[in-house]
Amino acid sequence: MPGNDPLRGLASPDVGRAVRISVAGGVYPRWTPEGLYYAALDSNQVVRATMKFGVDSVDVESRKELFPVRPALTLITNWPALLDKKS
Repeated sequence: MPGNDPLRGLASPDVGRAVRISVAGGVYPRWTPEGLYYAALDSNQVVRATMKFGVDSVDVESRKELFPVRPALTLITNWPALLDKKS
C-alpha cells in the first residue's frame, strides 16, 4: 500500500524547490493538458490540480475533487473459517 507522502513537483532540477501538489498524499498521478489528476489518500476522491508554470517556478492554482475512487478489491483468504465464527 502506498504511504501518505504528498505529491510534489519541481519547477526545474536547477531550482530544486519542491511544491506540494496534494494536500495529504496522493497516488497514481497522470498529467493531461487540463492539469494533474491523482487519487487523494485523505478523501478517496480523484482530484484535478491545475498548475501555473513560470520560468523557474511552479505553483498549484486550484485543486478540485471530481468523483470518488471505487474501493479496491479485497482478497479474503480462509473465508470458510470466518463463516464458522458467525455460526
